[in-house]
Amino acid sequence: MNRQELIELWRSREVKETAALVVEDKALQKVLAAWPMVPLRRMADDAAESRNADGADGWDALWQTVHVDLAEVATLCGLQPGPAVLAFNRARALRLIYPDGTLHAVAKVVLQKRIRDAVTKGAR
Repeated sequence: MNRQELIELWRSREVKETAALVVEDKALQKVLAAWPMVPLRRMADDAAESRNADGADGWDALWQTVHVDLAEVATLCGLQPGPAVLAFNRARALRLIYPDGTLHAVAKVVLQKRIRDAVTKGAR
């Protein structure tokens, strides 16, 4: 399987309930909001393709196909580096973000609703 096929495999296994964690966690919300804008440096696909895509190491192998600048994550989401890295690692471990710059489908909807609610509340 190539990198994109592996991403789609993991996307098909999304746990919807995991998105509930986004509702109350402001740092997680910030990382998810910034994630599509974080520049990712693509590495070789070999790491992902050479491992078992179904196993626990498959998710980590998929992430080895990309380099993430954690300082840039912190800058874009407006958090100090320590909290930003913790929130990024949590989002990654919970499979709320993908190494192609996309988000867990339900987490994206939750985040969009939070934004809509904030805008509607602010417009009153």
